Amino acid sequence: MNKLSSCVSAFAIAWAISGLAATPAPELIATLPSSSSYPASDLHLGHAINSLGLVVPAAFFSVQAQNDSHVQVWVTDGTVEGTHPGATSPDFNADGGLFASASLGAFFASSTSATTYEIFKTNGPTSTTQPLSNNSFFVSRLVGLVDGQPVVVGPGPADMLSIWKIDPSSAAKALLGSFTLLGNPPEIALTDDTGLVISTLLTSQSDTYQVTSFKVDGSPAIVVPVPLPNIYWSYPHHAGTGSKLVCAEGFTNYPSLNPVQELYCSDGTSTGTHRPTPASELGNGVALQDFRTYYRLGDRLIFYATSLSPSFHFTPWVTDGTDAGTVALIDQSVGGWRICSDDRAGGVYFSGYAYPDSHTYLWYTDGTRAGTHHVADITSTPNSCALIGTAINHGGVAYLEIGTTLYRSDGTAAGTFPVAGSPSLTSYANSSIQGIIALGRWLIFYAPASATQQGLWRLDLDQIFNDKFGD
Repeated sequence: MNKLSSCVSAFAIAWAISGLAATPAPELIATLPSSSSYPASDLHLGHAINSLGLVVPAAFFSVQAQNDSHVQVWVTDGTVEGTHPGATSPDFNADGGLFASASLGAFFASSTSATTYEIFKTNGPTSTTQPLSNNSFFVSRLVGLVDGQPVVVGPGPADMLSIWKIDPSSAAKALLGSFTLLGNPPEIALTDDTGLVISTLLTSQSDTYQVTSFKVDGSPAIVVPVPLPNIYWSYPHHAGTGSKLVCAEGFTNYPSLNPVQELYCSDGTSTGTHRPTPASELGNGVALQDFRTYYRLGDRLIFYATSLSPSFHFTPWVTDGTDAGTVALIDQSVGGWRICSDDRAGGVYFSGYAYPDSHTYLWYTDGTRAGTHHVADITSTPNSCALIGTAINHGGVAYLEIGTTLYRSDGTAAGTFPVAGSPSLTSYANSSIQGIIALGRWLIFYAPASATQQGLWRLDLDQIFNDKFGD
């Protein structure tokens, strides 16, 4: 470490220690009914009805029950009395996920007997839980929300797959499209206004797929053509979604090479479907390892892939689905890459060790090469982010989990330090769970309550910033 780095580190430590006395310590608000110390889902921001009957900012999440065979939906408004189960269906299994509405309530799927699934809504109190649909076992599932309405996939006529939007107030279903069931159950990706259905074709080519696009306004579906040089879709899979964009892995069949797994993106239109070929890749697409995860960065997606120029290396990328808008953010290999925060401040934090010096750094990017920089060295063990943290409504300050420690960062080395009095967080292997959120005046986060049980904790942001928080 050079003298400048030593001075910066010393200053950061001194500044952090000087502020410890004025910083409130996090406090436990609930011990969750779990037989392990791992959270089961993201903390989903939304609104709920509290004990006074008022609609308040809240977060919904799911936790594993003691016997590990069922999952419960919980809700929190940041208070002890406002943190409780929001649904008590004994057979709830969250098939297709849990989704919170920006206006009120959360939606989930539950198996209520040996033969049916139902889509449920809860507004917070268990008394508000209500069923919205009833479909065949192992077919229906919840794939997302559009304008606060759940989008559900289920059986249609004559071996068709149908996709509906459900009105939460009346449980009425509006058909968005029906598609022929081709082979295995399809993968469905949903943006704010478009859905893509990725399904296999029953042909002699076992890896041949069809990609169909439908609009949530009910306009006619279209079959999305595959970009050249392919003549058919070759195993597109593991899709990630942004507000307007879906990206997935797919194989490119080059004339003189073995098939290469590359990035494919679509906005649901024929003209907006591309295999991005940035100039740095010398005429090729962006090569991907299997099962990459995509994270939102505004209207774009950030992900981890290889780059050929200036030399072969693994690094984070960002894409808007076009050639020019698909760029490697760093011209060096970054190993152990993990996303550390959401994009509420206009950028994201990530961790990774950089070659050739093999230091592990906390980084920040606004999605441009010029706006990507080291924030601080990470010297703790483990030394990566596990839970995804959040930026708060105060000058871009973010709260992150680094290793097993809760950190605060303003994007500078001096402004990055551990939160005093925080419990030790669990290091979650291969986790991409949003486990830290800002909920009004409270920072809410997962951390163990004991050696065997997960807990939910809060930190009072009002006391730290002498401010009144609100989203």
